[in-house]
Amino acid sequence: MKTVRTRLGAVIPDDWYWKESLTILAPEGKANIILSSEPLDDAIDLDRYTRVQGELLVEEFPGYRPIALEPMRMMGKGKGTSDALSGVRQTT
Repeated sequence: MKTVRTRLGAVIPDDWYWKESLTILAPEGKANIILSSEPLDDAIDLDRYTRVQGELLVEEFPGYRPIALEPMRMMGKGKGTSDALSGVRQTT
């Protein structure tokens, strides 16, 4: 196993929105993992955000079935959730 870290940074205008992501790809396209991090608006908390994202995954990926949903430190920064999936078909 090896550790990888993102190395990007930017200066942006105060009213711009930012989001970072890291995609990990298995050999021969057998699987992928996408880690993403974004600031949440004060009107939504982490629990609500997680619930809404889960609903979107159910709609977007037939066969989506969560295996586990656990708190974790996201990309070495703030708190987040980890969602392990099963039965998601590969999309192009």
